[in-house]
Amino acid sequence: MDKINQELRSGVFDGDLEKVKDALDKGADVNTKDVLTGRNVLMLAADKGKKEMVELLLNESADVNARSEGRWTVLMIAAEGGYGDIVELLIENGAEVDAENTNGKTALMRAIERGHRNVVDLLINRGADVLQVIENELNREHVTSTRMLVEKKGLEGVKNQMQEAIKQEKDPVKKLEMKIKYGKLYRKIVSMMRKETKLEDVKTVKLPRDDIRKFRIRRIVN
Repeated sequence: MDKINQELRSGVFDGDLEKVKDALDKGADVNTKDVLTGRNVLMLAADKGKKEMVELLLNESADVNARSEGRWTVLMIAAEGGYGDIVELLIENGAEVDAENTNGKTALMRAIERGHRNVVDLLINRGADVLQVIENELNREHVTSTRMLVEKKGLEGVKNQMQEAIKQEKDPVKKLEMKIKYGKLYRKIVSMMRKETKLEDVKTVKLPRDDIRKFRIRRIVN
């Protein structure tokens, strides 16, 4: 069996669909994992951006929510690689959009960090938890990525998502905690957005000729 499983991994690595089909027909385990990394063949296919291979493995009942070392999922791997078509396919086949690895990272966070805006849009449209990521990015003082998320969702959209999350919580104590938490988060978001939008373009002001400097640069905040 180990030999057949190795044939399967080799076929996926080479992108050889026929070799993979042959290994599966011989009884290879579609969820076989690498001993060191814990990655299954579905993760290997996604990491290489092989959509047809991913589709084949999913049709053969590959575990779309399996975890590797560090609790990575195949969706995180595809999002990090910027493979929007594979991300879409994985979600359609039941991938958990907001799953976290051991570092608390989600697929959306990985897409943001890698600058894959197409995948960011896709994950948001597919219901990824934007509030979780906004809070994470704000705490890390990543203003640019936070602003991007808020602009995509809209302040009203962020507020509505907060209200919906609070509404869904049944435990009164947790509901109160969420109200306090999201109230602080929303004020922090608004403060950040106001600060960014009030900052005008840098302007130059001429100084007297006897000044040793020719110009002084200053930022004007309304």
